[in-house]
Amino acid sequence: MNAVDTVKKIYELYAAGDLEGTMNLCAPDVRFVWKADPGFTRFCGTQAGLEQFRRRLDHLHEVFDYNSFRVVSIFGDGERVAAETEIEMTHKGSNKRMRLENAHFWTVKDGKVTELTEYYDTALVADADRAAA
Repeated sequence: MNAVDTVKKIYELYAAGDLEGTMNLCAPDVRFVWKADPGFTRFCGTQAGLEQFRRRLDHLHEVFDYNSFRVVSIFGDGERVAAETEIEMTHKGSNKRMRLENAHFWTVKDGKVTELTEYYDTALVADADRAAA
């Protein structure tokens, strides 16, 4: 499986709620980086290792209901993959529904994800989060 196929499989598994399958395609030292200002949103920072990455994904599922997940575009060159996704989600605490557009940059080595960097609309998510408080 090439890098693009690995990422497509992760999206398929994640969209189906299969976090175990998702984790099985990640390297033990995987890094997940949210490029966001920590003064603006709690959904930011870097998680390192499978356990921290899994905790981050579990937390997202505790806070949000995922209504739909769609890959808008995806392309790769060797170990690097870039993708644009669209997620329809509802913040459980505020009941705010949103369409979140994301940019993902992946590194895949030997069939396992070693890094995912994500950019997203922090204002949209922070607004829903504040409404729940």
